[in-house]
Amino acid sequence: MMDERGGVMLADVAVRTADSDPMPEANPSARNLVPLDVLGKLGRRSDRRGALQLAAHIACIGATGCLVWFARPSWFLLIPAMALHGVTIVTLFAPMHECVHRTAFASRRANDAIGWIAGILSFYNATYYRHFHAWHHRYTQDPERDPELIFPKAKNRREYLTELSGLTFWWRRILDYPRLALGLARDLPFVPATARHAIALSMSAQLAIYLAAAAAIGFGYDGVLIYWFIPVVLAQPFLRALLVAEHTGCSQDQNGLSNTRTTAASFPIRLLMWNMPFHAEHHLYPAVASNSILCLKEGRMNGSILSSWVNSCADAHLAPLVHYLKPPVVVGMGSNGWRAVRRVFALADAPTRISHAAGDDWVAVDGTLVFAVGHPGPLGLTNRPLPQQLADRRHIGAALSATSETAHHPQYGE
Repeated sequence: MMDERGGVMLADVAVRTADSDPMPEANPSARNLVPLDVLGKLGRRSDRRGALQLAAHIACIGATGCLVWFARPSWFLLIPAMALHGVTIVTLFAPMHECVHRTAFASRRANDAIGWIAGILSFYNATYYRHFHAWHHRYTQDPERDPELIFPKAKNRREYLTELSGLTFWWRRILDYPRLALGLARDLPFVPATARHAIALSMSAQLAIYLAAAAAIGFGYDGVLIYWFIPVVLAQPFLRALLVAEHTGCSQDQNGLSNTRTTAASFPIRLLMWNMPFHAEHHLYPAVASNSILCLKEGRMNGSILSSWVNSCADAHLAPLVHYLKPPVVVGMGSNGWRAVRRVFALADAPTRISHAAGDDWVAVDGTLVFAVGHPGPLGLTNRPLPQQLADRRHIGAALSATSETAHHPQYGE
């Protein structure tokens, strides 16, 4: 889960390692990645932040709904408009998921009510999903107990295309939802006997809403079809593609650092998915609210929290990685990358601020050549002009060339 795997640009690995998870406790391999005081601050829930995020999502639904309305005279425009509108609806899975964890809002009632409504619109049942998802977190990637592995993962192109099409998703709803509404959940180990009645009531009410919507279509109210049913079908592959990437191809063990994947996503997707693409972070610490996951990912916190977090990640991740790789050259890039590298190599005499250290190099006690490089973006240019940055990189390149031409680096020994 690290940005750089080689021995050169170990830069920001200390602050870009996956960390995060409420339901079951995080597994032992990940429990100490983030200090408890940091988790306590990031786990604070807020009705206000939840309402703002929900309002932004509803605004996106409204905006794309207007596009559908304007495009209705032309099928050529209507299909893509409905697909885009559907994306904003199927991603209501994300607030449903956060509400199931009860991290979207501080209020339990708000979590339960919003989660149930979001589930209806995205064709999930929040009451059932809470139990399903609890086991998924507790037994992530366990072939015998993870509910997401009840049905085998796709292994070839045909199976992937079937999964991405949404056919499996809809088929499971046709088969499973009526059974759950009838209380037939005895064969599901993750559903306790005490929850079967509540699930049956919730599912019955949800199916009644779907039947009422279908009846409205039968009576000529095509708005349900144009603004809900068809868009959700068209956009389901979008959601499937996001979700299939979370665990497919990851290790089948209890190591939260390897059994879950964080996926790169643009801001619009992170907005609609309530930061769920940061899935490794979420699985490690599900108690962290969705609107705090980005802080956990990038370290955009106040000074004291950030310092503690970077130091912890440096000790837990960067130090073992350096010990394993034994790189002849290490680069600390940016303020956080430099802080971590300076700590790992115990460079007490080196400046603490990257603005003062950038462009210099040091030889660590073990013989490793350590470079400090400023921020790669506009911030770095304010501290160190581009010609100097280019000279820094040529200096690093020369050092690398020298080490590669040497048969044995001093730190390796014989």
